[in-house]
Amino acid sequence: MKKLFIPSFLIAIFFTACVDLTGLDPVLPTWSTSITVPLIDRKFTFADVIEKDPKMVSDTAVNSEVIYSPALSKPDPTLIELPSLTPKGSTITQKLGIIPLDLPSLPTIAFTALLLGIPTGFVLPGPDQQISRTLPIVDPITATIFDYTIIENGRLVVKITNTFPFDVSFPSGIRLYNTSDNSEFALLTPPNIPKNTSIAVEVTKSVNGKKMTNNLKMDMIIQTIGITGTTLSSSNKLEVKSSFDAGTPGTTATLSEAKLLLAGDFDIYDSTYTIALQQLDDSTSLKSAKFESGEFDITIDNGIDCDVVVGFLLNELKEISTGNPFQLKSGSTASEFVKITRKTTFKQTVKLKEFEFRSNLGEAKNNLSFGMRIKTLIGFPDKRVISKYDSVRVKITPKTKPNGDTEPYVLGQIVGRIKPVYISLNDTIDVSMGDVTGTFKFTEIKFDSLIFNLNVFMSGGFVTDLNMKVKSLTSNNSPRDSMSTGKVRLNIGKENVIKFANIDRFISSFFKGGLSLPSKLVMTGLVEVNPVDIYMDTTKFGTITNKDSIVTDIEFKFPIRLGIKDGYMSDTLDFAGTGLKSSDIDIINVGKIGLIMDNTFPMQIKVKAAFLMKRTDTSAVADSIIMYVPMTADTILVDSSRYNSGGGAGKYFTLISLKPEDFDKLNKATKLLFYSELRTSSNGATVVRFKKSDTFHIRAYSTINLKVNQKK
Repeated sequence: MKKLFIPSFLIAIFFTACVDLTGLDPVLPTWSTSITVPLIDRKFTFADVIEKDPKMVSDTAVNSEVIYSPALSKPDPTLIELPSLTPKGSTITQKLGIIPLDLPSLPTIAFTALLLGIPTGFVLPGPDQQISRTLPIVDPITATIFDYTIIENGRLVVKITNTFPFDVSFPSGIRLYNTSDNSEFALLTPPNIPKNTSIAVEVTKSVNGKKMTNNLKMDMIIQTIGITGTTLSSSNKLEVKSSFDAGTPGTTATLSEAKLLLAGDFDIYDSTYTIALQQLDDSTSLKSAKFESGEFDITIDNGIDCDVVVGFLLNELKEISTGNPFQLKSGSTASEFVKITRKTTFKQTVKLKEFEFRSNLGEAKNNLSFGMRIKTLIGFPDKRVISKYDSVRVKITPKTKPNGDTEPYVLGQIVGRIKPVYISLNDTIDVSMGDVTGTFKFTEIKFDSLIFNLNVFMSGGFVTDLNMKVKSLTSNNSPRDSMSTGKVRLNIGKENVIKFANIDRFISSFFKGGLSLPSKLVMTGLVEVNPVDIYMDTTKFGTITNKDSIVTDIEFKFPIRLGIKDGYMSDTLDFAGTGLKSSDIDIINVGKIGLIMDNTFPMQIKVKAAFLMKRTDTSAVADSIIMYVPMTADTILVDSSRYNSGGGAGKYFTLISLKPEDFDKLNKATKLLFYSELRTSSNGATVVRFKKSDTFHIRAYSTINLKVNQKK
């Protein structure tokens, strides 16, 4: 028996009682008797339909009114795919710059009378003399720790004190030069140096860019002025004291290059961090974030010809396991600083899944800042060239795919701003309403109080818009009608109930021309996370994770309140015959079939019935009709006792007369066909309620008048 959501019951099911007539063998004079045999006593209620269809539920709050509520399969949640960051590599280079090492100190030279070759202890007769002197001014010990230096910014300061009893001048100046190549380091032109004074005459000379070797010498001609008649003592002297500064007293000259040895470690106290940025993305700004995947390499190239201690900062990355800022690891030791051997490279891979990004000042950023500084030069025992152009370079390099493309940083959680994320939704839901065209047909059906809602739940913390379209399909997957929500801004973290308008029109469109109920609903749509109007507002931020999702499902139900016009149902039942043999037909005088029908369904039911004989021709596609019930092929009208539209009281009774030859026809019947027309009052315009207690009761019996005791 076929059953559908409309009261889909069979109008009649026959079962027959077999009558054994063998005991009626006549042996006495003939007379007549009547036998009444029940054929059908079947009661159909709407509760039977409900019991067999889990989509039908009884709403006790509304007088046991039946609700059609199919258990729709809910689509799986659609996870929100967070935008991946498209990082770029970044490089930071810190040059050693002006070498912060002190220049080798120069000794003080004291020219006594002995060194000048002038006798002491008696009055000198004159005349004045010119005395030439050349002597190294780098002491032997100092000469062993460096080969040369090139001064970046420096001034040679020479202070000359004269305690002789005569003035002194330097007619050719004071010349400092490197004997290795005779290159001049400095030429000073001091004024006359007055006699008998401890006050020094200061002479300065810029030596910027000058090279000073460890074989630097000083060359001068000393001219005495007024030596005649003076007497010298051994304590008299001409003292030349040399030093360096950066141009003003108290400052330190600097080097741009030097070849030297460094006996101990040298901390560069004024070294500061050089900061650079790695761009993470051009359209995503982070306040905080966690990552699902993504890697980058930190490569530190030490271009200095000595071991160095380098500091590295990446404070926006916090290690998830400890909460500490990122630190470089040398072996098992983690620190802000790492020692790197001369002219070598240090490398460390950072797996972002182990870290959380946190903006230090709470602002949203689209980059990762990192910094480095050269902290310490490690001492070395041999002479090496150190230059201001020597450098340490740090590279941040995202991992690449085999094809050379950069692997993205995949976010797992974000607080900040993201570019709009678009999610396509496409789900097909089986509403399991079936195809009723095989049993139930009509020209028009009217629904009442339909509920057709789209329920949407969106987790996360970003503003989200939804635009959905629901398209219906018939059982043969033919599109029938559609509805659209238009753009709807969702309430995040709450269930959004979106009601469709014109739902009655949507469902009723299936029944134009006797079509079927919708079999499937196809939901298509677009979810826009952080829509453009929100994204363009740089003050708007949100929160989202890759576990956030959007869930959509259809709520579809309605009370069985229908208006039906020109509907009908048809079905067939197996029929076992009358139980009479062909030889028994002669003892039948006359027979009748009584048919009683009670109808409390809220609609008219018009019944036709016919007995069918199965064809023996296998090529035939249909069984043949043997007999109509009634035999005139008229329609039996059974009105409704609840919605009386034809003046009846919901009850029908009729007697159908049968001749003996009719019983012979029925013996050949194998099936009974029932055809029922359905219509609510006012020609289908009235919408009526169906209840569990609605009943269609069919009773049928046969009365046969027989000849008994007839002689054979």
